[in-house]
Amino acid sequence: MKNILENLNEGWNDMRQYADTAHIDLPYQLYKPKNFDANRKYPVLLYMHGMGSCGEDNLKHITVATASIIPHLTESEYYSENVIIIAPQAPSRVQWVDWNVKEQHFNSDDITEKLALAFEIFDHCFANMLYDEDRVYLWGNSMGAFASFDMMQRYPDRFAGAVAVAGFGKIELAHKISKNNVWIHHGDVDTLVPYSFSDELYNELKRLGAGDNVRLTVYPGQGHSIFADVGNNEDVVKWLFSQKKVKNV
Repeated sequence: MKNILENLNEGWNDMRQYADTAHIDLPYQLYKPKNFDANRKYPVLLYMHGMGSCGEDNLKHITVATASIIPHLTESEYYSENVIIIAPQAPSRVQWVDWNVKEQHFNSDDITEKLALAFEIFDHCFANMLYDEDRVYLWGNSMGAFASFDMMQRYPDRFAGAVAVAGFGKIELAHKISKNNVWIHHGDVDTLVPYSFSDELYNELKRLGAGDNVRLTVYPGQGHSIFADVGNNEDVVKWLFSQKKVKNV
């Protein structure tokens, strides 16, 4: 596997190069295929990183080992030429959503400032390029999985599918995403974000009528750090990019 640091100029663009997004106080990386065709509608992956990738360098979130989905896509002969990736970076010690696992507190009544800025970035990109409106995907690791659920629960009709790794959504809002395509992944001995939360959410989605559109994969004997296992799994990637937006969810 190549070192992604050596390839950042091959498709990656730092938002600080763009004067028209300089007012958005949140760094992000934008990946476009090397042979990008401005007249083609590409699928788009919105990558939401975990807490350990927070910072201000606009680099760590796409280069750390937990971001294995990034090189999986950008070093693939197929995906590197057939997907756009937008990857915002939250500042140090800032959460995408207001959650506290120990207190089982999950407040999503009001969107956080940084997640609102992430949406502003996404909307700016979508307004300034062609893309496949039926194939906008979410990939969230840990804190990013919390964010992915929060984003879907706010705007269920915007996303074709999501992969959520070691995180969970608000149970009370499960009805909003029961028709969405979601694949949940969790280690069953996770002591940071307990597996029981994903199990509860999955069962609630099933109770609400979700069918094969919602999946749960349990990693026996594994804790929180299952990100490489999921990001390197070609079956998971193929599943995600085969999904289309469900109309009128």
